[in-house]
Amino acid sequence: MRGLPVDWPAVLGRGSTVDLPTYAFQHRHYWPETDNKRAEVVAATGAEAGFWTAVESGDATALADLLGVNPTDETLGALTDWRRRERADSSVADWRYRVSWVPVSESDGTLTGTWLVVGDGPDAAVIAEALESHGAMATRTTSDRLHEAVATSWDLNGVVSLLALNDGHLAEHPLIPAGLAGTVELTQALGRLGVSAPLWVLTRGAVRTSGDSAVDPVQAQVWGLGVVAGLELAGRWGGLVDLPPVVDARAGARLAGVLADAAEDQVAVRSGGVVARRLVRAGRPVVRNAWSPRGSVLVTGGTSGVGAITARWVADRSASRVVLTSRSGPAAAGVAELAGSIAASGSAVDVVACDIADRASADALLRRTDATGPVLSSIVHSAGVGGHKPLSDLESADLSTLLSAKVGGAAVLDELTADRELDAFVLFSSGAGVWGSGGLSGYAAANAYLDALAEDRRARGLTASSVAWGLWAGVGMAANAGGDRLRDFGMEGIDEQRGMLALGQVLDADEGAMVVAGFDWPQFLPTYTLRRPSRLLADLPEVRATLTDDTAEAGTGEWADRLAGMPVAEQQQVLTDLVRGHAAAVLGHESAEDVLPQRAFKDMGFDSAGAVELRNRLSQVVGVQLSSTMVFDYPNAAALADQIWRELMPEHAAEPDADLEEVAFRETIAAIPMARIREAGLLDLLLNLAEPAGTSGGTETESIDEMDAESLIRRALDGKDS
Repeated sequence: MRGLPVDWPAVLGRGSTVDLPTYAFQHRHYWPETDNKRAEVVAATGAEAGFWTAVESGDATALADLLGVNPTDETLGALTDWRRRERADSSVADWRYRVSWVPVSESDGTLTGTWLVVGDGPDAAVIAEALESHGAMATRTTSDRLHEAVATSWDLNGVVSLLALNDGHLAEHPLIPAGLAGTVELTQALGRLGVSAPLWVLTRGAVRTSGDSAVDPVQAQVWGLGVVAGLELAGRWGGLVDLPPVVDARAGARLAGVLADAAEDQVAVRSGGVVARRLVRAGRPVVRNAWSPRGSVLVTGGTSGVGAITARWVADRSASRVVLTSRSGPAAAGVAELAGSIAASGSAVDVVACDIADRASADALLRRTDATGPVLSSIVHSAGVGGHKPLSDLESADLSTLLSAKVGGAAVLDELTADRELDAFVLFSSGAGVWGSGGLSGYAAANAYLDALAEDRRARGLTASSVAWGLWAGVGMAANAGGDRLRDFGMEGIDEQRGMLALGQVLDADEGAMVVAGFDWPQFLPTYTLRRPSRLLADLPEVRATLTDDTAEAGTGEWADRLAGMPVAEQQQVLTDLVRGHAAAVLGHESAEDVLPQRAFKDMGFDSAGAVELRNRLSQVVGVQLSSTMVFDYPNAAALADQIWRELMPEHAAEPDADLEEVAFRETIAAIPMARIREAGLLDLLLNLAEPAGTSGGTETESIDEMDAESLIRRALDGKDS
């Protein structure tokens, strides 16, 4: 065996540097502590436990003794099946969600300032007219004249983009829709030009609301990208608005109302009004026709990760043959062991190297599968490529790579099987396309396509289901630093057994676009809304219970009283030390000395989860409701301490022209005895500084010796006697 050097930054990306203990003798560690807490389980009574034990074990004699009657085999079997289903359903019930649309009130608010309408055609004209009728000055422009339009716009209050409506594709990257590429480029261009006005992106048919007959998966990609833009751009992002087929004056007025109100940032304008997007609990699945795999089942991306887990599960459900594909195929790591476990379940297994996004290769694969038998009956498309990159840096080559396997593969499989009566056509997508995840805009766009394709196929009378998975435990993104970050944000890992239970429920109930994810809501919600509020989650009971206020509940706090008797300089120092101490605790440092007052929080390793924890700690201690964005608004300990001081001591902070440095200096020098000032030779210097410019220093009207320290300081700093 010969080793080769590994370019780790190329593999893992370049991370930020944070302070860690430098050697063992410091007796400090920075690994996470295990949590020994266990969930409380309410035990059944003895009689109840005995009853269900008898049912689960199929012990008719024990059940007869408990009930005093002899149950039939049919009754016992029904009870056993019911108990098994109930337990299975309960174990994943909290993970099942779906996207819903709720009516919202139409706003008659007014717009102000200049609004850019980027795009051309009849829709742009109608929308510009609607904005002006609501009080805005609308300026129409195109993407190639954006710089000129921005430079000549006064009081720019918003940007409305119609670029996503372009249904073409890039010649050099055929998988990338022109509308998606144009939206990315516009977002980046506005950032380069320093435009802080919110960007609203318009689509058409990207979402399927109640009453819609179809959805456009290509347009849906912009929504996937947009939910990530909302997290990354915060104040620079306005939102997503899906337009009706025809934009008339009424639709234009509704759009203008959405922009003026800005309470919702994911909406659809329809003939019946305006509806807003919500993530809601999915109801209990109703089994329509329990899915039992027959014939051959194709699992793309099936040699690793969730694809491999699914392949084993399909085999356990007695599939005749499981066909696994990936780009590596038989050369993939661990594939021999995987194939062996599938064969041990009684299923034949084929492992094929195939680029499923290549139409010719995919067509050959399907033909070969049918020819060698048994015939293909079901497809699970789990192939995909991940990649973490901020939207501001996303390039066409990045986007093409991210779209290739998921979008390209799904589109090819959809086309090649459109005339087949499949038992299942399952698309594995991600929650990133539903609620977003920073740095995953391209990945989110690809996954939004899959969810929309499932709905599109169902609208065409074809079978299809999509599952937008949350964080899996130990596979995929969860196996690297990205998984750690998501866990810190409040995502709970999906284990293999319950993940497959959830998938089985989706297939048995023939459900369309579903979300399966675990959330620690008290942790996830404040982290998710740290930079920007969101109504997407507003209708979930757990969210309503968690989000009683946008900021943490403040403690009673006695800090204002404690600070009242101190000089301002000491107040500042005490609060700075307080912030440093709690920041050190959040970061896992032993001492506040490890947190320098002027060092940026982001350079010390603070992320959104850490920011929320620090906010909660300080709010509880000082008795002030601090903003959830405080770590971003006040980037270091000194700046944050200054803001807390202003909250606690508003009578000082509200003084006209209050200068904390000057106040501290006045208080300090006032405490110095006059004799010490003379001895240090500072008296003449202070008096000279007090003389107005251009004067030669006239006769003293008051003896310096008769001045008290306060009068002397006033003269020195204000240039006049007391």
